[in-house]
Amino acid sequence: MNQSVRKYLLVSLFSVAGLNIHAQRSCGFQEYAVERLKKNPSLYHERLINFAEQNETLRTDSVSGAEPPVIQIPVVVHVLYHFPYEKLSDSYIMRQIEILNECFRRKNADTVNTPQYFRPLAADCRIEFHLAKSDPRRRSTQGIVRKYTPVKYWNNDDKMKFSASMGSDAWDSKSYLNIWVCNLERTAGYSSLPGDHPALDGIVIDMEAFGLTGLNNGYDLGKTLVHEAGHWLGLKHIWGDRYCGDDDVQDTPKQSGYTVGCPTGIRVSCGNAPYGDMYMNYMDLTHDACVNLFTKGQMEKMRSLFTPGGLRSSLLQSKGLEPPLYSEIPLPEEDPKWLYPQLFPNPAYDVIHLDLTYDSRWTGKTIQLINSNGRLLSLIPVRSSLVSFSVKHLPAGVYFLRSRKEDGETLQIRFVKQ
Repeated sequence: MNQSVRKYLLVSLFSVAGLNIHAQRSCGFQEYAVERLKKNPSLYHERLINFAEQNETLRTDSVSGAEPPVIQIPVVVHVLYHFPYEKLSDSYIMRQIEILNECFRRKNADTVNTPQYFRPLAADCRIEFHLAKSDPRRRSTQGIVRKYTPVKYWNNDDKMKFSASMGSDAWDSKSYLNIWVCNLERTAGYSSLPGDHPALDGIVIDMEAFGLTGLNNGYDLGKTLVHEAGHWLGLKHIWGDRYCGDDDVQDTPKQSGYTVGCPTGIRVSCGNAPYGDMYMNYMDLTHDACVNLFTKGQMEKMRSLFTPGGLRSSLLQSKGLEPPLYSEIPLPEEDPKWLYPQLFPNPAYDVIHLDLTYDSRWTGKTIQLINSNGRLLSLIPVRSSLVSFSVKHLPAGVYFLRSRKEDGETLQIRFVKQ
């Protein structure tokens, strides 16, 4: 790639300019976007061209006074849980979707907190999100996939989007918005860029930032998903991802950077007097209690993706919200009996059994049998989730089973032979 183009993409468009994103909402979009643009630099170009070409139609509708139709987006929520308490209920997930719709339709009660001088800019985006009724095979669904995973924490590397890496495969992203809820290790959430690879398309939200969490940490009112949905629909952070940057929306004032906490009053930066920063915009990183609007310009930019040829236009032909053709509901996967390796009997006499059903990634590995002096006695191959082997030949005493996976997790179990 041309070095000047690369520098423009990675520095001008997504430069952090010394801003510590993780100090606030911990949105991982910026970091993720930089990595995706390195691999596919045409993504940003496609977003700009698409918006420029479609926006004339939107302006025509605005001038004519025509009310744009409500766009309804089928949603599937993939809940990746390790511990039973992470298996989010239907009602909890549905409440998060309701919050998402209240914010996008400007029906949330806290719209009264929008400053008077910004209210003329605030928009009902006329975009709604609904849990799918039909899955990709037109079977009945609630739009929720719950899947046990042996992985306790995830990074912003998209592995949660694939069953092969113990995640959950995306439903057809041309017809559904995929939302993965899991334990993110460093960020509260991130979104794919419009136009990226279909298998990666969607939003990832940390378990502690999804829904009404009750954590009282400033981001406990379900608005992290609203923020990431804005990214999924083509919006950048309101400060343009650089000092006094441009978010490509005309009616959002320039501001120096993200907003800390939950401020009040007028905060002037980047020459945006007299009204100052729009820190109550969903695309800032302000606390949930203090964000309450998208602007008309942001609405137009998001809706442009649904005009003919737009990067999200295929969702308008989705069958996901239509009644299913088949009443069959896919059977949920069974949870493992254990969340840790189980060895029995212990003490042992003739045969010992090691149950590794909690993590299928042990299959194909090798376990070391070691005596109390640290001497390696034998290697035991793991060919299935239940490993059985004879200890009849061993003298009475204390022994250890040891192994290690590629992710660094180790296994060390002590047992007694009698």
